[in-house]
Amino acid sequence: MSIYGQDTRMLDIIYPPPSYPPSNPVSTPLSECNDPSIPTSKCHFFTLPLELRQQIYSYILPYTSFITSIGTGGIVWYRGNTTILAASRLLHEECAAQLYGSSVFSLCVTWDCTIFDFRWVHPLGLLPKRRMPFPEGFSNRSLKLMRRFFVRINHLDPYTGMIKYNFSGPGLTDGVRDQVSFLVQTLRIIPELAHLQVELKDEAHTPEAAQRVLGPLMELNNVHQVTCSGDASSAAISNLELSVERSHVVGGIAAVALESRVSNTKS
Repeated sequence: MSIYGQDTRMLDIIYPPPSYPPSNPVSTPLSECNDPSIPTSKCHFFTLPLELRQQIYSYILPYTSFITSIGTGGIVWYRGNTTILAASRLLHEECAAQLYGSSVFSLCVTWDCTIFDFRWVHPLGLLPKRRMPFPEGFSNRSLKLMRRFFVRINHLDPYTGMIKYNFSGPGLTDGVRDQVSFLVQTLRIIPELAHLQVELKDEAHTPEAAQRVLGPLMELNNVHQVTCSGDASSAAISNLELSVERSHVVGGIAAVALESRVSNTKS
C-alpha cells in the first residue's frame, strides 16, 4: 500500500508508466568523426561584432531606467532573463559586463549602513522595493564590473538622529562620514567608474557638516564624471566635482607614464 492508501500495483494498471523504445547506441568509427566531409553544427553568434551582440543582450538582460515621480534618483529595474549567463564562459563574461556595466546602482548612505535600493517594475504597474546591504550582497568580481552609481547621503537633524540612532551633533556627522569613507574604499577597487551621481540630503542644514560628510569622496581617483546635487553649497559641489575629475586625469597620466617607463625598461 502507498501512503495514499492505494495499492501501488493498482496504480500501475490505472496509470501505466510510459514505455520508451529500447536504446540501441551506435558507435561511430573514429575515422568518420575526423572526416571533414561530414557537416558539423557551429555557432556563428560570436562572429557578429561585439556592438551587435551587446545590442542583443540588451533585449534579454535586466536593465535600469528612470522614473522621475519616485525617489532614489528615479532608478528602477526592468526584469529580464539571466539564464543566458550559464550557457558558456564567454557568454557569461560578455553578459555580466553588459548587466553590471550599463546599469545604474542606487545606494543610500545613512549613519549606520549603506543600502542598495532595488526597485523594479511589476507587470501590473507596481513598483516593489527591496533594500539590501551594500556591498555584502555582491562579489568582488561583480563589483569590479559596475560603472554607474547614484548615491544619496542622508544627514539627519539632531532631533531625528537622537530618536533613531541615539546620536546627535558631531557624532551624527562623524557616523555618516565614516559610512561615506567606507563606501569610497569599496568603490576604489573598481578600475573605472563612468559616472557617479551624488545627492546630499542635509536635514540639519549645516553647511560645515555637509562639507565634512562629502570630504571622503575627494579621495576617489577612478571616476570619469561626477555630479553632485542636493543641500550642499554650490562651492562645496564645485570643489568636489573638480577635485574628483582632476584626480582622475592626474591618475590617468601617471598610469600612462608608468606604463611607458616599464616598456622602455624592458626594451
